[in-house]
Amino acid sequence: MEGGERPLRKLAEAFHDLAARVSSNREAMELARFTYACSTVLDLFKLIGIEYKFGEDEYRAKIKDIEAASQTISTVPDLIDADIRNNCVTRSGSHSRNLLRVKRALELIRVIFELLLASKEDSFMVPAAAAYAMVFAAHHEQSIKNAVSEAMYDLPTRSQLLHMVNEEEESAQVQQKKYVDASTIVTRYLDEQFTSKGLGTNW
Repeated sequence: MEGGERPLRKLAEAFHDLAARVSSNREAMELARFTYACSTVLDLFKLIGIEYKFGEDEYRAKIKDIEAASQTISTVPDLIDADIRNNCVTRSGSHSRNLLRVKRALELIRVIFELLLASKEDSFMVPAAAAYAMVFAAHHEQSIKNAVSEAMYDLPTRSQLLHMVNEEEESAQVQQKKYVDASTIVTRYLDEQFTSKGLGTNW
């Protein structure tokens, strides 16, 4: 990546800070901090290539929606409660539905990193395809699945991606593990918010 930027480290640090606040203080997660952390994912999405542009655009739109909501709604629980009052939680385009989709994107990245950490193969396509199958496939129509399957063949290799994010294998593993641990706390918190309100997460 030009300019010596390290988007993987930026991602890992953002989620580490977010998870630390949730874990140590047990405070309600602030929407502004959540959307900032999620915005760091976009730098990684940009590196994947034009074939994944539809995924980047969809994710960006959902983050922008939640970010706009944060101007008047302070926390994640408050956002879900507002949609419950307006009887629109599961409606397409609702803040809560967008929040759920963003959560799955964070889980997708976590699974990819977990698979990369468990393997020394140079393929990035294999863990990406496996992660998609685990996290998103059940929620997508066949046309989207087909588009994703075709796009997988144009993904960079593991070594190419490391070069793009200005990391060596060892340093990348440290940051990947940091994100895995932190995002687990963050997504578990989001799961708890949905389930505690009787909504579940399979919608």
